[in-house]
Amino acid sequence: MPIEIQKLIGEGAVRNHCRIEAGDPIFAVSTINRLMLEEVVDGLIVRVGAAISAFETSARAVDAHAGKLLAEEIRTSISAWKAAITEDINVANVRSCEMIDRLNQAHSKPASGATSRQAPAPKRGIDHVLQPACPYSQDSLKHYGMVMLFINIS
Repeated sequence: MPIEIQKLIGEGAVRNHCRIEAGDPIFAVSTINRLMLEEVVDGLIVRVGAAISAFETSARAVDAHAGKLLAEEIRTSISAWKAAITEDINVANVRSCEMIDRLNQAHSKPASGATSRQAPAPKRGIDHVLQPACPYSQDSLKHYGMVMLFINIS
């Protein structure tokens, strides 16, 4: 940015009520001041650029670290959810096995006032489709199939 000498001469005369000419030594001092200021500003710009670069590097490191912590927290939460779901499934499995046991016991005892008629047999081929909730004998599997048919019919 070039300095307009005539403008400076005019401003100096108006503000300070003194006469300055184009060849006055004040312009030499002003030039030296300007060169010194430019050098300081250039150094400052380099230092600010280095500080910004260091900040960006630190920000990337913090971002990576935060990502690792978040990923670990998500893994921990997912493991806890899986454990809770597995526990719920196991409890439901135990309850269904207990219910099947009670149904099996109820069907194995003769009912009061029972007739000689047998309960209708489940559809042929259903035993291989049904998968029992717990490892029972073949008779229990038949009772399970009957219970499932009764539930489906109802």
